[in-house]
Amino acid sequence: MRRLICAIAIFVVTMFASNAWAGSVPYYSSKWWTPGMGGSSAFSSSWWQSGFAKAGGFDTTVTFIDNTGYNWHATVRGWATWQHTHWLSSDVKKAHCRSNVSFNGGISSTCVASN
Repeated sequence: MRRLICAIAIFVVTMFASNAWAGSVPYYSSKWWTPGMGGSSAFSSSWWQSGFAKAGGFDTTVTFIDNTGYNWHATVRGWATWQHTHWLSSDVKKAHCRSNVSFNGGISSTCVASN
């Protein structure tokens, strides 16, 4: 009986821990993009990836912005349909994405932060 209770307890703790650590949050989405258009997630110390899932290849930037000097970190610019960057830091930061050109994809392109 003790083994069963212990196994159930370990299972429950593992499920809660994995859900707390693994997740993706969309923070900005649009079908039409203009130069400089974009958005940011909320500030958090748990973000480690900022990504931009695009309907087509157009020039974009993804980065992290810290909450002390508002400096950009791990900035990546490119044309890939999945543009992403990683910043493995415990600093408080927000994920940020922006378009560098005009684009009308017809379907939404979305910026996502992962923790």
